[in-house]
Amino acid sequence: MKMLKNKLLAIALVSSTAFFSCTKFAQKDQNASGEPAENSKYFYYYQGKKVPLILNTGYIYVVSKKSIEGSYKNLGVITGSKKVETNKITLDQTHANPQTNGISQQAQRFTGKLKLSKKVSAEEYGITLNQMAEDPDVQFVEPVFDYPPGPQGNGNMTVSEYFYVKLQSENDVQTLYNVAASYGVSVVSQHETMPLWYVLACTNGSQSSISMANAFYQSGLFIFAEPDFMLENALASCPADTKFPLQWGSNNTGQSGGTAGIDIRGCQALDLTGTGYVIDVAVIDDAVNKSHPDLVSTLYGPIQGRDWSVSGNVSIDHGTKVSGILCARENGFGITGVAPNCRLMSYGVALGAGVTDQTTKILSTAIDLAWQQGASVINCSWYWEPASIIDDAIFRALTQGRGGIGCVVVFAAGNQDGPVAYPANRFSDILVAGAINPCGKRVSISDCANDSWGSNYGKEVDVVAPGTKISTTGWPTSGLETDHDYTDRFDGTSAAAPVVAGVAALILSKNPTLSGWDVRNIIESTAQKVGGYSYGYKSGRYNGTWHQEMGYGLVNAAAAVQATPVPSPGSTIGRLAYVDAHHTQHIN
Repeated sequence: MKMLKNKLLAIALVSSTAFFSCTKFAQKDQNASGEPAENSKYFYYYQGKKVPLILNTGYIYVVSKKSIEGSYKNLGVITGSKKVETNKITLDQTHANPQTNGISQQAQRFTGKLKLSKKVSAEEYGITLNQMAEDPDVQFVEPVFDYPPGPQGNGNMTVSEYFYVKLQSENDVQTLYNVAASYGVSVVSQHETMPLWYVLACTNGSQSSISMANAFYQSGLFIFAEPDFMLENALASCPADTKFPLQWGSNNTGQSGGTAGIDIRGCQALDLTGTGYVIDVAVIDDAVNKSHPDLVSTLYGPIQGRDWSVSGNVSIDHGTKVSGILCARENGFGITGVAPNCRLMSYGVALGAGVTDQTTKILSTAIDLAWQQGASVINCSWYWEPASIIDDAIFRALTQGRGGIGCVVVFAAGNQDGPVAYPANRFSDILVAGAINPCGKRVSISDCANDSWGSNYGKEVDVVAPGTKISTTGWPTSGLETDHDYTDRFDGTSAAAPVVAGVAALILSKNPTLSGWDVRNIIESTAQKVGGYSYGYKSGRYNGTWHQEMGYGLVNAAAAVQATPVPSPGSTIGRLAYVDAHHTQHIN
């Protein structure tokens, strides 16, 4: 009979030589707050440091040979537990996942997150994990963790049987296989675009990918080793509320109780960019509705990106909304994007309820492919658990994109009303977008827009952009200008990021020879000091006065375009050669 060999203690107490235990999960003492004391011992390694994980005893992640809906909603083995009765288990989420995402081909299996009727003690949780692992149809049982960690966490995070390892050099492949064999794990694949990274997998339910990743890292033989986390609804967007008038962000006349003039000067910017280079902009997000009447003509040319559709679980809602803000066409109906003449490259990833294993790797692949396939600007309206494999992809885009002059990479700051989320906080060259309301203030709870969320803030925020009551393209399409084609209330820094990305595209449409750093400097130095904040000079901030809630201020699309120099023929031959090879179309 299969046994779960103290999976949770293995996570906490792993060593490079021995970390399996034949005893079942045992409860630890609780601290004064009621939180299990062993929570402080759950961790993984990121950039050489331990990252703590907080156990969530209200959920269990299961990988099964059979449908969870059909077999495990009333899991028979749980009936035998004196602590957790069957009727305490309710189905929270399931999705078939036959692993047809281009990473590996396996026999069909089913994954699901089971929800207990309430959080149980660590002892009850351990009993339930062990009993579920004994079922012959259960392949893996994994604990669930709070996300973000700590009292501010309002979501949860699961971990699959996969983990990622980065080699010291290409000569270490055999070392990887030897270590994998010693631990009884399998090497699944090599990363398509970053050859030092490999995907590994636990091969039986007694193993934990967290403990395995820790063991590989602690061996000292590899640069990084990290588990494959799955974050549900990791998109930086808040729930919709009531509808308000259209597009105050581009032209604020005081609608919806806002302050006239608090906008990005969108109309003026479009007047300044009637002709120019066509700029490829990658949207790494949910998939995009490519048949939407306001977006269909943006997806022309040989490069249209890629969708990683895992059993149909990639939504097209969030990505469609983000894309509309960025580049919806100026065509006489619907809305107009910030950069309506850019070319959209959609990289659809399951980031909502359909999130699945190896999404971390898929995100890194999407970023890496985007710059390799010619994207000048990369928009990311999402957050994630820190992962070195994503770090590498972002760094490559910033330093190797556009023939070595660097892509403009824009990330949403996040919507937790706290510190800037990862990956936005990872590199100083990332352009981090916070969100403001129509009154010119950082979005916060119960502000003038009656918001129930707050834009993240701190030392990493570079600029802010409209992020509440945003009108944009929607899904599904059922005719022009219906409630399904458009939404009047898209909220979050998810909405602010594509505004900033659109301004970057406008700058490059005037001068595509500029480096990513040049574009960033223009956007920051032309931002508007709105909101009545005390902007001041800060060490390391060289583009004017700055504030931790607003960065350099509200992006000014018109001023940014005006400040962009025209290309100087002969002065940047290397850059122009790249531009000529990748941007041969002009807007007439």
